[in-house]
Amino acid sequence: MLEHLFVEHRPSGDADNRYYLVPRSSNEVRQKLFEFVLNDPSRRRVAFAMLGQIAAWRLEYGRPTAEPRHPMFRSGVAWPPLEVMNGNV
Repeated sequence: MLEHLFVEHRPSGDADNRYYLVPRSSNEVRQKLFEFVLNDPSRRRVAFAMLGQIAAWRLEYGRPTAEPRHPMFRSGVAWPPLEVMNGNV
């Protein structure tokens, strides 16, 4: 399950079958996915969908403190990269 890469299931401590969902930092993965969106037409749609799913998990479970909202701010491409997805770049 991909969710485990981005959301940690941390045991609650008081019961074996209970846990807290805590966001995991994924800066490198998000940056690589963003590079695919910008530079790899064959992987663009899947990478964009994954970035969207990660963003949804961030809204649901929170964002790690060291993780910026934009995966590659210095790229100069807006977040989310809708212009790239629409073929306008």
